Amino acid sequence: MEIKRRILFCLHLPPPTHGASIVGATLVESVRKISHYELKVIKINTTNTLKGGRALVGVFRFALLVARTILIVLRNRPHVIYVTPSSKGIAFVKDYLYVNVLSFFHKGPILAHFHNKGVRENDGRLFEKMYRHFFSMVTPILLSSRLRGDLSKYVTAENILICANGMGSEHPELLLDKKRYDFLFLSNLIEEKGVLIFLEACKRLNKADFSFTAAIVGAEADVETSTLENFLVENCLSDNVHILGPQYGADKQGVLEQSSILVFPSFYHYECMPLVVLEAMSFGLAVVSTREGALEDLVENGVNGLIVKRRNVEDLFEKLAYLLQNEARLLQMKEASLAKYRRDFTEQAFVDRMDLIFQAASDL
Repeated sequence: MEIKRRILFCLHLPPPTHGASIVGATLVESVRKISHYELKVIKINTTNTLKGGRALVGVFRFALLVARTILIVLRNRPHVIYVTPSSKGIAFVKDYLYVNVLSFFHKGPILAHFHNKGVRENDGRLFEKMYRHFFSMVTPILLSSRLRGDLSKYVTAENILICANGMGSEHPELLLDKKRYDFLFLSNLIEEKGVLIFLEACKRLNKADFSFTAAIVGAEADVETSTLENFLVENCLSDNVHILGPQYGADKQGVLEQSSILVFPSFYHYECMPLVVLEAMSFGLAVVSTREGALEDLVENGVNGLIVKRRNVEDLFEKLAYLLQNEARLLQMKEASLAKYRRDFTEQAFVDRMDLIFQAASDL
């Protein structure tokens, strides 16, 4: 008779929808199908919106979360606990307290999977003491070895596990040539994600008489749609660049199928391994991006895309112009992007990596 390993998942799940919650939902659904695991799942979000909620309500929900967690730990006695903590600020303080509770009632391994960064930026003696204690209770998992520096003050490299994200599904009938949109910007409209830099590069392409089309997909954040629309009108770009707003499900898939190059010139300080790039690769898009976070794990310069300098409109313009002028080279990059996704970043590849981590932890 097969002995099942009991795992307690304490993680973020939708809603709200963001990178960590999407990956969490994928992992739970996939691990449930593996016969040698027995799962219990606790959603640790104390709010269902990205904007948060009232403080007193949050404290009450956190207290209920802690009580429910204690009961489940005592009843089920998991071999391993898997948690997805925040890395900084008040969110980390909450997760630090939560992990203290887990550690008190559970003497086995606690895996802490970080989908964000910011540990090394929290100053002050109090935070330093909390981090040192936190990392004495858990084994951290990062998305890339490139992110180890964020934890280097508290954890040695050999004590950090690495598991890259993976997502999406195969698209066997993809046609990698003849696309409606040369360029796609796909992200919430956050200035640090590079949307305004992308528009400035489009402006230069237009002035240099390049023929191109582009789509901007994403919900408003710190950049309003009206700001983008005004820029297009003022710079005679309305025929070239189409603002499509937020797109989900089949609508988003349709835009990805019609696009050739993902332009993601992010200088977002907390960028790690954005799912939007993995999603674009799964549709065979070449990717133009920066060296932020772990993006170079996904984008090999000159192989499946191009790396541009952060906040540099001129460099982005030159790289986009190069791709417009070199169709055969672009097609090679798109083929390489799809091949890289299928080799390393599918949902199954991610689950297989996590399976090895869970097995090793539960055998301790």
